[in-house]
Parts: sequence; structure tokens; C-alpha cells
Amino acid sequence: MFHMTNSGLPNVWLQSGYRTGEDKFGPYYSIDDLPGLYRAIALSLAHGGGQLSATELRVIRRQLQLTQADLGKRLGRTEQTVLLWERRGIIPADAAQQIKLMVLRHFSPRMTIDDAFRHLEQPKPERIVMARRHDQWECALDCIAPVLRATHISEYLPLSVASSGIPASVKMEGYVMVAGFAMEPQEETQWTIQ
Repeated sequence: MFHMTNSGLPNVWLQSGYRTGEDKFGPYYSIDDLPGLYRAIALSLAHGGGQLSATELRVIRRQLQLTQADLGKRLGRTEQTVLLWERRGIIPADAAQQIKLMVLRHFSPRMTIDDAFRHLEQPKPERIVMARRHDQWECALDCIAPVLRATHISEYLPLSVASSGIPASVKMEGYVMVAGFAMEPQEETQWTIQ
């Protein structure tokens, strides 16, 4: 496993999706699809209760493509407040929860609010272990793998079908529809598209 220390997060490890080597300048490493990795890291940070560190907040804010002023406005706070959170790491619990919900909403737009809160109720993982599978980044920990494997349904079905609420047993390209997401199946199951 590769300990990814350059992210600023001390607890990110990669199982796959990277290469290491050595050339005339010394040791090096290369990571596949770095933007996709950071998106998956942001989703894993949104999972579970607890506080966000200053670095975690910064990673999430950048993945949401928000400035400090934009994030402050969305939270009803000032730019200066967000700047202090990112410097000192003291982020109020209510703000941390709102930020995590923003991440889930941004990357999983069809997730229900009940599902989002269920993810927040889970314990926060101590270690983020990522793996590259099927050309996408996933969390190797079972507790948050469903969040990271979730793919927006419109990538697989036309929107008119996706939003129709038609009960279906859908299996497409090795995926089944689960609560509005295309997910790798554990077994053949009857699901309702919501």
C-alpha cells in the first residue's frame, strides 16, 4: 500500500491505482486519475459523524469548486470565518454536518436526505483506503464503499425513465439500480428507482 502524504491528509492510503519507481532524479510515484481520487476522498470525508479538520475542509471545499467566500455564503457565515476554520481547524459541528451534506448532494444528487443522514450517523473512518477498480476510485472500506460506488442514474438511463419511479429489476453493464444509483450488485434483487 502507498501512503499518500502529499494530499495534506495523514490518513489516506492507496491499495492500487499508483505506480512507483526510480529515475535519475530519485524515487517517484504516479497516481491514476488524480481528480477522480480527490472526488472519492471528498466523498469518504463526508461519510460519518464527527468534526472536520482544517485540511479535510480545504480538500472538500476545493472539490466543491467553492471559494472561501462562496462556502461562507452557503453556510450563512463570512469568508473570514471559513478562512479561520481552514487555518485553525476549529469547525463547529453544525457547519461540519452542513458541509458533509453539501458534498453528498453535489456528488450524489439523487441521494435521498434519509440516506444522506444515515451516512452521517456512521462512525468516521480512521483511515481512508482507496483502490482503483473498473476505471474509478473506490473506498476499500466496506462501510463507505456504497457511497463511493454510487453513480448517477442518468449515466445509465434516460432521465424520463430514471425519474419515472417505475419499479424495475434493472441490470445494465454489470450494475443494478439501488435508490437512484447504479451500483455493483451483491446478488440479483428487486429495486425501485426513486
